[in-house]
Amino acid sequence: GAATVLPGFMRLRENDPVSYRQRIGTYFRLNALFGYLGAIGFAIAVPLVLPLVFSDRFADATPMAQILGLGALPLFLAMCRQDYLFAEGRAASLVWPGLAGLTTNVLLNILLIPRLGGVGAAWATVAAYAVYGVIGSFLHPQTRRAGLMQIAALLMPWPRGAITAAMASTPTPPTPPVNRSVDPDKKP
Repeated sequence: GAATVLPGFMRLRENDPVSYRQRIGTYFRLNALFGYLGAIGFAIAVPLVLPLVFSDRFADATPMAQILGLGALPLFLAMCRQDYLFAEGRAASLVWPGLAGLTTNVLLNILLIPRLGGVGAAWATVAAYAVYGVIGSFLHPQTRRAGLMQIAALLMPWPRGAITAAMASTPTPPTPPVNRSVDPDKKP
């Protein structure tokens, strides 16, 4: 989070704006990748781990926990937006996504809990995370650039050049030596 990356981002922003933009983009992409992996991993792990931790008494909570795990992606991206806006000196603009997420959560809970119970509350929470974490980035001019970086990271969550670099670092098998010796059984 901010404590580990923010000082470096602020120094880069002042000293090397090109590297700063590249590193911010990579930061967004890596966090999107971790968000995807977290959501998928959580969905797979919950049915296995929940009974071990809480016994079978809470088996009905499995779908709700899996739904809540989907919130990892927008929350990882919200963290990136926060760090980026702090580095840009625009932290005050975080109020708008926060208010949008809060409003979404309250309204969807009112609509969904009476119909769907805990599952409705879980979906309301994930929707609020999405509004707060990504959609809310487009509500204020000072956060729109962060929103565009979030969308780019959602669509391509691996850092630019990562696949090419991985392929370039894969060792190729050695070519067998060519036998240039003369075959004694072969007639000229």
